[in-house]
Amino acid sequence: MIIGGYWSDANNVNNDSALLDSVELFGCSDNSNSSSSISLPSFPGGGIYLTAGAFIPTEEKVLVCGGYGCSSSCGARRECFSWSPASPEVWRREPPLKRPRWLHFMAMVAKERPVVLGGRGGGEITEVLEEAGGWRSYRNLSGGWFSLAGCLAHNGGRVYSLGQDLVELKLASWKLSRLPAGVVYKGGCAVAKAGGKEGIFVRSGHWLDLRTLTWHLKATPPSRPSEEEEEEQALWSFRGRPTVFGSPRCNGSGSSSCSSVEVAQYSPEADRWEAVGRMRRPRTYHEVVEVPGFFCEAVQTRLLTGGEAGAAAVLCQFVSQYALMQLLAHVVLSFFHL
Repeated sequence: MIIGGYWSDANNVNNDSALLDSVELFGCSDNSNSSSSISLPSFPGGGIYLTAGAFIPTEEKVLVCGGYGCSSSCGARRECFSWSPASPEVWRREPPLKRPRWLHFMAMVAKERPVVLGGRGGGEITEVLEEAGGWRSYRNLSGGWFSLAGCLAHNGGRVYSLGQDLVELKLASWKLSRLPAGVVYKGGCAVAKAGGKEGIFVRSGHWLDLRTLTWHLKATPPSRPSEEEEEEQALWSFRGRPTVFGSPRCNGSGSSSCSSVEVAQYSPEADRWEAVGRMRRPRTYHEVVEVPGFFCEAVQTRLLTGGEAGAAAVLCQFVSQYALMQLLAHVVLSFFHL
């Protein structure tokens, strides 16, 4: 699921009106065009970027909290909303964060409860969503590694922070460890495998082997941003592989179109980036949350066929066809009887 972001070209650089409220489900086909994405209901409250979300398996929904928006005034947001394929027509309001924050990160504790950490505005205080509803301050993270992280990558029960240092946070024990590896941070990062080994892939094409803590240079992503833009470009793990959703934002050079719709994924077997689809609209600074495959089936059934009305229409069509066949059979039998 691709949420919000910022659309930029040479005419609206640094323009808050370019914030996006559009949401799409990537990896589905609606058989209506060549895009591999399905439009979902707009995000509530207007455009949002640098937000954070996670899939909550116990409730089969996506939760999105915080971010930077300009609905009434521009600034960090506390609001949380959820979306579920059970009710794909609407976003539901959820308990807000205790602190407004953006450029933060959301992960799952023991795959049950979401926790937010890092980002601007939240400082070193993390928050966890209680089962009864409502966020509470959870634990503090000393050192500023997560509040000022260059990028954060999540792998199961671990969160990695890359900035001036490489730090590992174990969510089960809340243990912080500073890993003895030279940091090559240029752009977004994601946990992904290369050659069967688990590591951290960085937007510049560098890959860190988490077993040996050594860096290796792999193929660089397409549409690689300029040096001044590189640190602002995100990278996600999609189906276990590093994936870039869209190209860099506009740098004011006069380009007619700076954000793009292309989605490219790294193939460790071939050591190259391959096109895997397109988004419905260009964007950057957006959030991507990986969801189960059944989300596509549910959306295609309910949204694209009109939900219950669509199902009723299909049923009526079937009944009509059945009645017509019965009538034709009756006519044929009557003919032979004569």
